[in-house]
Amino acid sequence: MQRVKLPRLPGACLPRLRRLRRLRRLLRRPSRGREGLAVRGRGGRVAPGPRWPRCPCGISQAVIERVEDEWPKSVVLRLHLKGLSSFRASNGKVRLDAAVSIEEGKQKVRVWKDGKEDAPLDEKSPLWLDVRIVGGDGRTAKELPLKDGYFEVALPRAFFESKPKSITLNWIDFYR
Repeated sequence: MQRVKLPRLPGACLPRLRRLRRLRRLLRRPSRGREGLAVRGRGGRVAPGPRWPRCPCGISQAVIERVEDEWPKSVVLRLHLKGLSSFRASNGKVRLDAAVSIEEGKQKVRVWKDGKEDAPLDEKSPLWLDVRIVGGDGRTAKELPLKDGYFEVALPRAFFESKPKSITLNWIDFYR
């Protein structure tokens, strides 16, 4: 696992990005303060490591840039938030939005494309965002706000078919 030290950033929680050299070091992530960045890569899967930086303001964005000819087989994001009221992923051509909640102990995910919230995607859509809510104990969370848990978002393979150079991610924690 490679660690990259990011510089201290003034002002609000805005992204500061560093270029990472190999596919397994693909992730670019904003940071506020002197946080370290760790990225794991196994079998084409790119996911943040255990020291994934946390943004205390709850509203932020990140950019993932492709440095190889192909995107990895899967891109999985881990957002350490208390709640995920809004998530957006854009590749320049397609924009996917999602909102996540828990109702009566069950996870509820709404996903829509290109800002058309009145026309949600279903789980069979190739652009469906697979979202897991994981509690602090490592099990599926039953209530929000999360305590030491995270939201794991797997970006769909169809999202990368146009081979975008980079993708932009935005999120809002409604318990900020």
